[in-house]
Amino acid sequence: MSNTEQNCPICKQNIYKMERYPNYVCNKCIEEYKTYTEEGKKITFHNTSIYGGFESYVEGDTQPSEYHTCFINGVKCYASESRFGGIVIQPMIFK
Repeated sequence: MSNTEQNCPICKQNIYKMERYPNYVCNKCIEEYKTYTEEGKKITFHNTSIYGGFESYVEGDTQPSEYHTCFINGVKCYASESRFGGIVIQPMIFK
């Protein structure tokens, strides 16, 4: 692994290194495994506008919410707005 790569915490594949998000989940894992609530409902994350913001949509709900927690392939994760827009998802690690 070069100094411009890091490993996805879910699939362990080499991905582009991001100093600000050293443990982000790769898009391949998000697309393959999807994101789910603790109750097993699909949840998606979006910016509220082109200027950023954060909202989530839980399967079956008609209104957006601000849930940040999700599960990807059984791993508890936290979704948030990334610094320059977009959404970043990282595992929740407790020491």
